[in-house]
Amino acid sequence: GHSPWEIWAELAGMISLAMGWSETNAPCTWPGRSPNWKPSGFASQVTFSAAHNDEGFQAELDRIQDPCVFMIGMSAKHDLEQATASVTSELWHSNIFRHIVVTQPTSGRLPAVEAEDLARIICGNRLDPPLIENDPIRALNLGVTMANQSGINVVVMGSIYLIGDILSYHAQHDGLDLWEELSIH
Repeated sequence: GHSPWEIWAELAGMISLAMGWSETNAPCTWPGRSPNWKPSGFASQVTFSAAHNDEGFQAELDRIQDPCVFMIGMSAKHDLEQATASVTSELWHSNIFRHIVVTQPTSGRLPAVEAEDLARIICGNRLDPPLIENDPIRALNLGVTMANQSGINVVVMGSIYLIGDILSYHAQHDGLDLWEELSIH
């Protein structure tokens, strides 16, 4: 068994060779996704994914094995209901999503989907209401607090701009080295 980092390093080397690039070895600190990433002070594991369409959501949701706090924020889509069809499935809400936090990116090429609108779509069949917090940093902090109280982890999905908003904030306030975090992914 190779670690994900060893597998990604080998894959990156093969891609470099195929593309005719000079191979440069660098430590892989964020191979594709963000397993076990968390700023200092977060007791729960926080996993990020920039899944933003139904196919991406389905692939990422299939990887979630344990109950979690699920946080989502998205940029505008032509057909938001279709893009989030997997996330609305009762399969996830009853067994996996212990709590849901709905937020919205503060930056991006397209306007953000209002958190209230996204919550209506995603949580329409859910008995307990989601937590709606427009500010993604406050939303993540609230999600982490709920996760810590329940002894579970946090999964953040949605717009790459949402992920960027969060990473940028922690780079500025926690001394996170974005170059180190994002150098190979």
